[in-house]
Amino acid sequence: MPFILTILLLFSFSFAKGEPLGAGAKELAKGNAAVADTSAFFAAYWNTGMLAFKRDLSIAAHLDNRSLGRAGGAFGIDAGVGNRVGIGAALLARKDSTESDTVAYTGYIGLGYRLSKTDAVGFSYQNPFSFNMGWFKFWNEKWQSGLQIGAKAIEAGVTHRNLFFSKPASVSLSLLSYQEDSILAFDPDEHVLRGRFGFEWRGVTNGDLRLGIDGKNPSVGWGYAFCIGDKILFIDYALMYEWEADLLNPLSLSLRMKF
Repeated sequence: MPFILTILLLFSFSFAKGEPLGAGAKELAKGNAAVADTSAFFAAYWNTGMLAFKRDLSIAAHLDNRSLGRAGGAFGIDAGVGNRVGIGAALLARKDSTESDTVAYTGYIGLGYRLSKTDAVGFSYQNPFSFNMGWFKFWNEKWQSGLQIGAKAIEAGVTHRNLFFSKPASVSLSLLSYQEDSILAFDPDEHVLRGRFGFEWRGVTNGDLRLGIDGKNPSVGWGYAFCIGDKILFIDYALMYEWEADLLNPLSLSLRMKF
């Protein structure tokens, strides 16, 4: 396992191109390394297998405003249904520049099913027309892994949970292989092989500090949870630097309510 983690980390610095999109400020701050992290939201996007372990209803909105007039965001719902099933939906929006009024939308509707207490599979429909399959597994209290296979991308990763200075922390690593056309029609000029790394530390009660790297693009952020009666409001912020374009993107904000 240490050898695999080392290889994934080296990939994150070595084979990266293209702009990371993703969904959620929390996930962006952690380098978008969310395929094997059950704390990630918008599970219908990241890994449908994780939906099976979502027991509460959560609703979230994400705003992402980047340099050169590029803007976007996401809206999503995750919910548990019974003891074995979870459902979710996510809608992503993207505007490439101030020179264009065109906004591209991508929607996801997913379902996750628990095969056992530790294993789950998932399936989602993605608009425009395509499908994604996900798998997730808890190996023990500290280790978990995930896999998502789509029409254009395959991503596999692991998350490790432990203590850092006596406070809860997690490290997530994943490797993404993305083909612009289709994973069945490989073209080196249209292929992205990217490593992702994320770290989260609960340094204060209800407060998290985060850092990550997606390809060559580093990110940092924070999150805080407010208890409102029997509900919880999560506020997450991320700042990302696009290394190859030399651009700082200072505004990525998410609000999520857990019922």
